[in-house]
Amino acid sequence: MCGVLMTTESSFAESARWTRAMEVLECRGPDSCGDVSDSHMRQGHRRLAVIGLGEAGFQPYRNGSGQDSLVYNGEIYNYRELSSEIGIEADSDTHLLFELLRRGDQERLQRLRGMYAFAYWNPGTESIVTARDPFGIKPLYVLRHPSGELSFASVAAALASSGDAGGPNAEGIAGFLASGLFPIGTSPFERIEKLAPGEISTWRRVGHSWRSEPTPISIATFPTMSTEAAISDSVKAHLVSDVPVGVLLSGGIDSTLIAALAARSNPGLRTYSLTNPDHPEIDESAYARHNAALIGSVHTEVPASPRLLAREVAPLIASSGEPFGDAGFLPLSLLCREVSAGVKVALAGEGADELYGGYRRYDVERHLYSSMTRVPLEALALLAGGRRTSANPASQRARTIAAWSRGPGPMSHAQLFSAEWGLVGQILPSATVSAMRRLSKNWDADTNDPLGLSFPAYRAFDLRQWLANVFLEKSDRASMLHSLEVRVPFVDPVVANAASEYVPQDSRKGPLREALYAALPDVQLPSKKMGLSVASDAVTDDAHLEESITRVINDRESVLNQIGMNSPELLSSRARTNSGLRFRLATLGVWDEIWSNN
Repeated sequence: MCGVLMTTESSFAESARWTRAMEVLECRGPDSCGDVSDSHMRQGHRRLAVIGLGEAGFQPYRNGSGQDSLVYNGEIYNYRELSSEIGIEADSDTHLLFELLRRGDQERLQRLRGMYAFAYWNPGTESIVTARDPFGIKPLYVLRHPSGELSFASVAAALASSGDAGGPNAEGIAGFLASGLFPIGTSPFERIEKLAPGEISTWRRVGHSWRSEPTPISIATFPTMSTEAAISDSVKAHLVSDVPVGVLLSGGIDSTLIAALAARSNPGLRTYSLTNPDHPEIDESAYARHNAALIGSVHTEVPASPRLLAREVAPLIASSGEPFGDAGFLPLSLLCREVSAGVKVALAGEGADELYGGYRRYDVERHLYSSMTRVPLEALALLAGGRRTSANPASQRARTIAAWSRGPGPMSHAQLFSAEWGLVGQILPSATVSAMRRLSKNWDADTNDPLGLSFPAYRAFDLRQWLANVFLEKSDRASMLHSLEVRVPFVDPVVANAASEYVPQDSRKGPLREALYAALPDVQLPSKKMGLSVASDAVTDDAHLEESITRVINDRESVLNQIGMNSPELLSSRARTNSGLRFRLATLGVWDEIWSNN
C-alpha cells in the first residue's frame, strides 16, 4: 500500500511544494521513497512494503532502458496467474501491472483482482493512463492547474500542497453538508476532483490542456460461484502477503465470517476489536471476545472514549485534505493505530451490507420498486431507519411521499431519509442546486450496471457512491494514517458476481449468515447491528470541536461565508438538534482551520 504523486506542471515539479506534497504522503508509505522525472513530468512514490519486499516493488517503476514509468497504490492478488498467461516471471504485482500497461493489454487490465489506483506515463505518445479499481477501494484525485496541466495523487492533501487547488468548492461542500459525502467529481477544493472508480482513462494533450478517454471496467467475466465458495476464495486471495495479516473483528456477521475463514490457514491469527466502556449500549466487544475464542485467534481489545476519539479528527483531516461525515472514521483510526503496532495488513468486513442487502432502507426500496405493494407511510419511515428521521413530522411525510412518487433516485433512497437537502438549500441555494444535479447525473451513471452485473439500481448506486465515498474512504484514510493496509475481501469481483444473484427476502444477508453458522456453529451475534458505532454527540462536546463548529458558522472569514452562506442562525439552530449535521460541521470547521488557506 502506498502514496502516489504525479504532475505535468513544471512549476509544481520544480518547487519546494513538491517536497511538501511528498511529506503529506509519508504516512501512506514510510518504508521507502522514490522519485523520477523527465522534461514533461515528475512522479513520486511513498511505499508500504507488503508484497515484493525488496527492490522488485520499488517505485516509480521503470523496466529496462525505456522511460515509461508507473506509480501505483494497491495490491493485485492474481498477478502470478496473469504473469504466467503473458509468459513473464513477474517478481511483484507492480512488475505485472507495468507490463500490461506497456503492452496496452486492455483485456487483462480488466481482469485485475485486487485494489488499485495508478498513474502510468508513456513518453512515446506523451499520454497518461490512470485507473481506480471497480469498487473504488483505493482513491485517486486529479488537480487541473490554471495552466491546463495536470497533477494526480492518492489524497487531496498532497495536491492542495501545490498551491493551485483554488478556493473552496461550493458544490462539493453543499453536497457534503447535506448528505455527508463529496460526490465523485468533487472535493472541498475548487480545482481538485475525485476520479470515478471502475474506469481506465487515457489522458492526451489537446492544445494547452488534457482530455481523458475513459473505458469502464466490467467484472462480469470473473467466475460465478456460490456465496460460501466465493467468500472462501476471496479470503484466501486476500491473505497473500509477505508480512503478517490480522483481522478487524467487530463482533458482527461480516468480520466474524472473515476471521473464521482466515483462521483456517493462519494458526495464531491476530484479531482486534474496540471496546466502548463509556457507552455499553454500542459495545460489541463481548461478542467479538466470544467469537475470537471459538476461532482460536490471539485477540486484542482497544478501549475507546469520546476524549480519545476527538483527538483523531485533526490528524485524519491533515493527512487526507478533506472533512468527513461518518463518525466511524474516529474509532477505526484509533483501532488502526493499535493494530499497526502488531501487523502491517488487516482484513475488514466492509461491503457486505451493500452487496447482500444488509441495510433497513433496502426494505423501503424493494417496496418502492413493487407496483403491487402499498406500505403505510409510517411503516416506510420505520423501515428507513427504525426511528423518526425528522424533527418535523410534516417534513418527514413530505419526503416519504416524494420517495414513493419518484421511485429510487437521488431524492429517494439514502439521500432522502438521511440528508439535509432542505436546510442546505436554504443556506446555500445555488450550490445545493448544482450538487443535486450532480447526484442526478451520478444516479443515471451509477445505476446503469457499472460493474457489468445485475444489481438493483439502488444497490448499484450505493456500491458506487456510499460504499466508495464513505466506507471504503474510511478504511483507506483511517488505516493509511497509521501505515496499515486494510483489505476488504467482500469487495471483490468473485464475491460481487455471487451477490448479484441474491435478492434479499425475509433475511438480510441470508447467505452470509448461513456461511457463518456453517463455519462457526456456536457463534454469538448481537441482536442489532452496531459495528463501529460512535456516540457522536459526546465526541462533538469536545471543547476544540465545539469551537470549530461555532467558528465555521459565525466567522466572517470561514469557508461557509466564503461560499455565500445565508441564515447562519438557522444552521446553528439545526446543528443543536441534529447530531449528524453537527458532526459534519465539526470536521468542516477543522478542515477550514488546516486547509482552506492553502
